[in-house]
Amino acid sequence: MKKHPIKVEGFDGTLEELAQKVGRMRYDKVAEFFGHLEREIERQSEGDLKRGRVQLSELLKKGAMKLIDLKKHFEKIMKLCEPYMKDELFH
Repeated sequence: MKKHPIKVEGFDGTLEELAQKVGRMRYDKVAEFFGHLEREIERQSEGDLKRGRVQLSELLKKGAMKLIDLKKHFEKIMKLCEPYMKDELFH
């Protein structure tokens, strides 16, 4: 695998198709996805800081913080939708 791949390994579609597939998931799972992505970006930020890449590390950290906000936003969306999804959530 390349250090900086341009495709998602194991997914043969385009990035647009991947975004559509993620966006069509249930909102709690979209929130979970953003949480995983935030942790990965935070990991990269820490690695770059250790390598002395302070500016890159800071930008990645800010991006990770925005992903936390997105995660929280989608958790709110899910909370709003939950009363209408009882069959889907509990069966």
